[in-house]
Amino acid sequence: DKLLAERQRPTAIFAPDDSVGAMVARALAARGLQPGRDISLMSCNHERPLLLGIHPALTTIDVHAHEIGNRAVDQLAWRIAHREPTSMEVNITPTLIAGASVATIKVA
Repeated sequence: DKLLAERQRPTAIFAPDDSVGAMVARALAARGLQPGRDISLMSCNHERPLLLGIHPALTTIDVHAHEIGNRAVDQLAWRIAHREPTSMEVNITPTLIAGASVATIKVA
């Protein structure tokens, strides 16, 4: 309520994960606001069960948590077999999953 009462209300909310994004979407709906129309809403993790009941569909960033877990286990197994100190870089590119919760901002 405090955020929405600001003189210059924000145009977007970025939630740190889908569970918070789902709660924010419900809170906005309870106040008569629709993500993607009245304010943009975006979150992270692409947790499908949490997103199923959200309308409009929540835009989220899939960080590929399962892949991160798999890579971490592989890295740990490799480290156990190779005890000498080395460094390794592992990159997993996140994916934007576009929903309808991000509004197009009209610049005057």
